[in-house]
Amino acid sequence: MDRRPSIKDIAAAAHVSTGTVSNVLNRPDRVRPDARRAVELAIAALGYVPDEDARRLRAKRLSSQSGEDDSADKDGRAELSCELGLEALDIDIVRGLAAGGTSASLAVVLGVSTATVDRRIDRLMRSLNATTTPHLTAIAVRTGLA
Repeated sequence: MDRRPSIKDIAAAAHVSTGTVSNVLNRPDRVRPDARRAVELAIAALGYVPDEDARRLRAKRLSSQSGEDDSADKDGRAELSCELGLEALDIDIVRGLAAGGTSASLAVVLGVSTATVDRRIDRLMRSLNATTTPHLTAIAVRTGLA
């Protein structure tokens, strides 16, 4: 393939719709385990990496559509994450968990291994004194990290 694989390529390889691929990447809890696994295998086989510029543009568009100015909120999150010694990847993982992501789907979206995501989750749980992943997510939401 001379170009970057797209979600259409992933969908064709996994024999699912592009909507299913999108759900695996963004809302994996909505996808049957067998379909999710097929998509994850296709992503790995084709070397799919999400286009971060497109994601940022979409996030910016959604933020501007909501009419909210969240720049002060971002400054607060950045300050809090620095105080806790968290890196950008940690914040992305916490946000992904809060959105219903799994270790496997977050690994694909973030371009790291599932083991890396799992290690980061364990470290986050220790640093935030969380006893379970849902507890970690609740703490992150409550503190404004997610």
